[in-house]
Amino acid sequence: MSEQNKMEELERRMAILEENLGRFMKHRTLRLRGLIIEDEHGQERILLGAPVPDIEGRIRRDLTTSLIFLDEKGIDRLVVGHVPDPLIKGQIQERSPAVGMAFNGHDGNERGGIGVFDNGVAGLAFDYLSGKEAVGMGVIPEKGAFIEVNHETNKVEELMIGFIDGKPLVKLAAPGSECEDPDSDLQGRCNP
Repeated sequence: MSEQNKMEELERRMAILEENLGRFMKHRTLRLRGLIIEDEHGQERILLGAPVPDIEGRIRRDLTTSLIFLDEKGIDRLVVGHVPDPLIKGQIQERSPAVGMAFNGHDGNERGGIGVFDNGVAGLAFDYLSGKEAVGMGVIPEKGAFIEVNHETNKVEELMIGFIDGKPLVKLAAPGSECEDPDSDLQGRCNP
């Protein structure tokens, strides 16, 4: 490249920089596709992007429009924004796309979150280490709203309160005990 061409290229680049700086000074807006914040050791710890930057230090490689906080091992610990499919027991589980917050344990498995899903569901949940939902509450379109508490190891033991299909629901279940109250307006089981 000749000296003349180099000079023209530098002038072109300078004009672009001046234009961008002028826009920033006028609107006080910084326009980026992604941002990486490093810790004092130069390790990537916070990612922000549309989509987030694809970096070698992150264990998960899915691209999402989010703010992601990584631990020192590169594991997503908190995701805010478009939440990727959850990691449960080491496996990515497909679900309806969501916007919200996901809280992940030290192993990267989802431990809880709050979100609004593209299928219309809105919810809040926290999980046991096993991946089983411990507590949850939500709204399911055209179905109703609920609050649910589950025992960690027993599939039967649970408490659920809500309105499903326009009817109130109270459900208390323990292993080996079910009862129906024929005089109640509440649908479901109760614990004697």
